Amino acid sequence: MGLFIFESKLTTTLSSIIGIITALLLAKGKILGQIFGLISAFLYSFVSLKNRFYGEAIIYMCIMLPMYLIGILSWIKHQSKKTNTIKVNNIKLKEWIIVSIVCIFTFIGIYWLLKIFKTKE
Repeated sequence: MGLFIFESKLTTTLSSIIGIITALLLAKGKILGQIFGLISAFLYSFVSLKNRFYGEAIIYMCIMLPMYLIGILSWIKHQSKKTNTIKVNNIKLKEWIIVSIVCIFTFIGIYWLLKIFKTKE
């Protein structure tokens, strides 16, 4: 296993390790997981661009980075000061429809961006 770590670049290794830390912290429900996720998404975007994985780079820059930023802001906004817990929201039908429409347009946008970059399908 050590050979795999030493044969990769430092940014790739850091991105992987921080990604694992992110998953563990988010599974425990810690806001620090969102912050580590932001760092991980940034590093992974950099690694993807460097290796010409444009699809991965677009997904992480256009979806994951904003998702972690919104997650941090939402977490802070909905945190109870007294109990140190997060207020959970149930998604309504209108919100499901909006998210579905955004997902469809995002998918189409990423598809056309990848066509512009002439990536393999």
